[in-house]
Amino acid sequence: MNVCLENVMVFGDDFNDIGLFNICGWPVAMGNSIDELKLRSREITETNDNDGVAMILERLCG
Repeated sequence: MNVCLENVMVFGDDFNDIGLFNICGWPVAMGNSIDELKLRSREITETNDNDGVAMILERLCG
């Protein structure tokens, strides 16, 4: 696959996700994520327990 990283959405909540947030074009922090990720994100969704990933995907996919 030849996908430009600027067109990639990533979800994260902890220190191990910082690298992805730095290189991908649409970083989304979970509501329960560390503050450093929230500052680096383009948007913040609900927590893991409240289906934050599903909420974003449903919005994007209609």
